[in-house]
Amino acid sequence: MRKTACFLLALVLLLFGMAHAYAEMEQLTGIDGVQVFLADNGVDTVVRPEDQPYFGQIDKENASLCIYLDFLQSPNDEDIVFMRLTLAIETWDPVNAETIAVEAGKNRYVFEVKASTSEYDQTYYEDYELYMTDLSLPMIAAMASAKTSEWKFVLYGNETVEGSITMPADMVKKLYKAYRNECSQKVQQRTRTIRTAKT
Repeated sequence: MRKTACFLLALVLLLFGMAHAYAEMEQLTGIDGVQVFLADNGVDTVVRPEDQPYFGQIDKENASLCIYLDFLQSPNDEDIVFMRLTLAIETWDPVNAETIAVEAGKNRYVFEVKASTSEYDQTYYEDYELYMTDLSLPMIAAMASAKTSEWKFVLYGNETVEGSITMPADMVKKLYKAYRNECSQKVQQRTRTIRTAKT
């Protein structure tokens, strides 16, 4: 009953301008073991550990999952640097998820998403980008302090698909610490949708 109530609570939308702390990109590029490159759009700058992608598990036939945890700076967002978690799925049948729930620590973090999808030779490539806000950054903090390196998630779309994210806790901790240490006290209002509930 408690889990049912929590799940229903997780389905309540919280729509508002989300406050983002942001960091100086120059400081983040100095982290050991990261690479800096332009995103596919040729505009955004990405800072990503060289040991990525990480690989997870997905309970779907003919599908595989890669995970990226990085920083992204976009001139279109006044050069704010966002911390981003990306789930990249390769599948024969697209999921077209509208919601992703990630369990970390004692909480479930639920994101409203829209896949960036491409198709080649009857294979679909879906990227789901989760941008960390003041509400969801505690999810990364929980991952950084956890004794495990594996976290469960659920995709809700054409079908319900479960899986797990696997990332080395020491690297998550390094990225999280660097981001929090360099974050400015200034905030930028940006509309995002995130839902969170106790599990």
